[in-house]
Amino acid sequence: AEQQGGSANTCQYYFNATLEKQALAAVFRDTHGSRWIRKDNWRSLDDDWKAAPSVCLWHGVECSGEIVVALTLEGNNLQGGVPWGEIFALKGLERLSLANNKLVKEMPPLPAHAFRLLTLLDLHNNRL
Repeated sequence: AEQQGGSANTCQYYFNATLEKQALAAVFRDTHGSRWIRKDNWRSLDDDWKAAPSVCLWHGVECSGEIVVALTLEGNNLQGGVPWGEIFALKGLERLSLANNKLVKEMPPLPAHAFRLLTLLDLHNNRL
């Protein structure tokens, strides 16, 4: 997604659906998606993720149009390290909730481009 100019009150994000799908597939792979409680339509980078349905149909993903605006996977048995670099690539992300899982990788310092639209970040009850 690239931010394009707009008025002072609006920002338009142009996105790349393949990059968003790839970012979410990395989340699935790196957090042991095969062990998740709910994984409807999710694919790993190791699977045929390019042929998977729109990410907007994946469990816990909310979109505005085709842009991912929320990732809500609390209490879903996510384990291991969070691929923060890939999550930072979800430039339209407004809400991220990964609470009540078994995640262990601490969030690195935020790059300047990351989470510009984020209004909710919930990571409690993990091992971060």
